[in-house]
Amino acid sequence: MSEPTNAVQQHVASAHPDVVRPGKPANSHDTAAAHPLADLQRALGNSGVLQRLAGPTVQPKLEVGAPDDRSEREADAIAAADQYIQLHPGSHEIAYAFYLKAMSLYEQITDVGRDQSNTEQALTALQDVVQRFPNTEYARDASLKIDLTLDHLAGKEMAVGRYYLVRGDYIGAINRFRTVVERYQKTSQIAEALERLTEAYYALGVYDEAKTAAAVLGANYPGSMWYKDSYELLVTHNMKPVANKGSWISRAFASPL
Repeated sequence: MSEPTNAVQQHVASAHPDVVRPGKPANSHDTAAAHPLADLQRALGNSGVLQRLAGPTVQPKLEVGAPDDRSEREADAIAAADQYIQLHPGSHEIAYAFYLKAMSLYEQITDVGRDQSNTEQALTALQDVVQRFPNTEYARDASLKIDLTLDHLAGKEMAVGRYYLVRGDYIGAINRFRTVVERYQKTSQIAEALERLTEAYYALGVYDEAKTAAAVLGANYPGSMWYKDSYELLVTHNMKPVANKGSWISRAFASPL
């Protein structure tokens, strides 16, 4: 995401030469009182968010936890952004503050095996940027990260659903896969979710829904490995994919993706 970040830094540098920026030593004129953006810039510089954002756009962080000191620095950056937003809502830099708050939260996304409350907060902050500043470079970058964040949340639901499925808790599994179908239909997880629904409903003996899940999967992802697996499961047991238009699955896919 080098383009938006560099553009922001250049703008701040030209518009506010007295603002303390990451990597710039303070001098007699660089004080927190020089401009209200200084505290925000300083906190962001300490957190390392700006430095990480200067590189290529990356997927949400999937490492198992972040060091405590880094988490604390990012929390400081978020607090600084919140304070700036509250005290200077009419500032020319307000979009910058919202955007960097969202990026700080985005940097705290953890792997799908962990609690996803940070991911939910990041999604809300990214959506806030898009809604408040729709025609900006910040909104364009935030939109890309929203897609990645939604995919991550869908991945969490899939991980839990698979856990339930292999343990024979088919109702629990169906509830998770249904969440993916209803809330994350545009993500890369949807084809597998439909295949897993076919498996879970078949195991429960709810064959009408199993056939519907497979039929909807075939209509939207006919060449996928997931459809092949669903089709083989049904055909092996003398069934075939047929959609029941009254099924919640059919209603969720009123038109092909």
